[in-house]
Amino acid sequence: MKIQAILESKPTKFKPNDYIIEAIEIMDKYRFEFFSKNLSADWEFIRNRKEDMYVDESGQSHCILAMNEESGDGILVDSNGYDYVCYGAFIPNVKIVLEQQMAIIVDRIIDDATDSTSSGSWSVDQDELIKFYGISLKDDNGIADMLLSEIQRREEIAEINLTSDGLDMTLYLEYCRNFEGVSLDQTMER
Repeated sequence: MKIQAILESKPTKFKPNDYIIEAIEIMDKYRFEFFSKNLSADWEFIRNRKEDMYVDESGQSHCILAMNEESGDGILVDSNGYDYVCYGAFIPNVKIVLEQQMAIIVDRIIDDATDSTSSGSWSVDQDELIKFYGISLKDDNGIADMLLSEIQRREEIAEINLTSDGLDMTLYLEYCRNFEGVSLDQTMER
């Protein structure tokens, strides 16, 4: 059995920090391998995403993630204002972790929508996405694509659109628990 890791010499403890991923740069295996061997080089995708790497007013670090689309391994990046990796961490199999987290977020969004809408229409604005679901969506941040892909697989969803304000969804009425004031349970009893 083979595993990738970074071992530290004589560690006294491990205390991982929490990081918020603001964007994902998905790479094929060749580009990822080249990137992982040239972290100190200037990279255009890092230059274009400097505003996504910062420490917020509460002290929370925001980073970007470069991810190998085939292996699922990733490198967490904080450029500290530069065009190269100033701080980085290798994260094996991060794609699996992200997919699991995305499924949990989508479950919560769908549950909230089916519990709350009486018309089949449901919107979630950017502030709510950040506050309640811990996710920021932009057309080109990679995270939006993952979320939309996961939502589109759900049988409750008739239509989903990413707007500049957030998400607009249309659900199939049979999943709306409060449709016309009748709960899903009452509908099934008929």
